[in-house]
Amino acid sequence: MPLVGGPAAYSFPTDPLGTTVRLPFVDAVRMPIYPAVVAERVLAAWSRGDALPEWVSDADPRHERRRGAAVVLSGDRILLIRYSPAVRDAYFIPGGSVEPGETPAAAAIRELTEETGLVGIVDRLLATVLNRSREEHYHLVSTAGGEPTPLDVAPGQTLEWVPVADLPHLPVWPKRLAWRLPRWVEHGWPDPPPILADTIRDLNARCDW
Repeated sequence: MPLVGGPAAYSFPTDPLGTTVRLPFVDAVRMPIYPAVVAERVLAAWSRGDALPEWVSDADPRHERRRGAAVVLSGDRILLIRYSPAVRDAYFIPGGSVEPGETPAAAAIRELTEETGLVGIVDRLLATVLNRSREEHYHLVSTAGGEPTPLDVAPGQTLEWVPVADLPHLPVWPKRLAWRLPRWVEHGWPDPPPILADTIRDLNARCDW
C-alpha cells in the first residue's frame, strides 16, 4: 500500500480494508518498499520465478555497526578495490567502519584517503544498504584528481577503474547498488536515496531487482 506524505514509497498491506495498489515488477524494483529486507527477498524470488520466501526473524534487524563508503567516478569508470583472486573473485567500494563521534560521510572521506591517497568531498548520499547487523552508507564523492595509490589495503588487493556499464555483470559488493548505478549515472541520482538490503550469498548470482 502507498505511504502517505513525502516521495512515493510503499509497504506491504496489513489492513485488508486499506488502500492498495498493484505495482508491476519494472516499477517495484525502482520504488522504496518497506521493510527493505522483506522487499529485497520478495523481489529476488519474483525475478527468478521462485516461490515467495517465508521468514520473519530478520525482517527488522538491529544495525549495531555502520560503514561509510565513497563512490568515485571518472568519466564512465568507477574506482573499486579488488580482492586478491586467490582469496575471492570480488570487488568492493572503498570505505570502512564509522568511528565513535564520526558521521558515515566523514568515514567515507577518511577511508578513501587512507586506502587510495585521494582527497575528496561528499556530493550526496546515494543509498543505504542493510547487511545483517551493519548499516552501510554509500556516498557520491568528488576528488581533486590524480591517480589512486593502494595504501591501507589488504595484501594482494588492488585498485581498479572499472567501467560503470560492467557493474551488473561483476561480483561487486553491494550487489543491489552495483546493479542500479549504471541506470543512475544515465538517468540521474535517486531522491530520496533508497534503502536496500543485501547479502554476500548473492554476490555471484544474477541480479535484476
